Amino acid sequence: MIFIKPSEIAAKIMTLLDESDEFVLFVSPYIKIAEWPKLLKRLEQAKARGINIHFIIRDEESNWNSFQELDSLGISYSSISRLHCKFYLSEKEVIVTSMNLHKSSDDFSLDIGYQTSEAERLYELKDFSQRFLQFDFQGFKPTTTVQKIDFLPALNEELNKRMNKSIHIKEELNGSYLIQTGANQYTFFIWNARKQNRLRINGILSGNEYSTLLKSNSLIKKLKEFELEIYDRYKSRNSYPLIWATSTIILEADSFERLNSVEVNKVIELIAFFVIEVDAYKLEVSSC
Repeated sequence: MIFIKPSEIAAKIMTLLDESDEFVLFVSPYIKIAEWPKLLKRLEQAKARGINIHFIIRDEESNWNSFQELDSLGISYSSISRLHCKFYLSEKEVIVTSMNLHKSSDDFSLDIGYQTSEAERLYELKDFSQRFLQFDFQGFKPTTTVQKIDFLPALNEELNKRMNKSIHIKEELNGSYLIQTGANQYTFFIWNARKQNRLRINGILSGNEYSTLLKSNSLIKKLKEFELEIYDRYKSRNSYPLIWATSTIILEADSFERLNSVEVNKVIELIAFFVIEVDAYKLEVSSC
């Protein structure tokens, strides 16, 4: 999550709009943008690219200026009573701020804001929009063709590049995937539990690596983006010890084929981070 300085909030909102590929949802109780040429130009450019744009504003009689402006600009909007929150959400990122989308707020008000592209935060804001703002994302589909990242080749390329050695990835019969980094082996899949989708990955440990891990928590400290479980013998006496990791972020997609571009990049980063750190730990233990 990135802090946005007061003088940069409006510029960040415009950049979010410029870089969107599918949609932008503007949630601002009050708006005044008719005399804001820089923002109007970007809205026109986004509409020309086929970006879905929708505003949610406060539903009260004194806010008729906001309704009138959006009507005159031909922009889709809805209204919610008692609306006080302000955030600006695309399929890639969100800005949560105290600033209304109001030209005078940019010119004269002292506001604060934060920006994030974390998948879990995007999920939370979309859930909030559906639950409390009565906004239906199902009808808010992209009208442009967005280039989809091919997950497995992208993961393989990233691992080969960062580990500087040949990596092999193959699909298992149960829908999981196996990564082979020389003598080391990892399995990963998207875990669907309690109506939440999370990345789950494990690595096989030797007996010495397992006992060393119990004595030292250096690896555990590094893997802070995961909930970790360590098993001496997993389900079978004949199996090896395992370190299991479950991502703390929640994914929208319930399979790797349905990952959006933001989630693809995040999942690749999580898998690469886990594999690299566990591989490094194994090398450290073997050299002791």
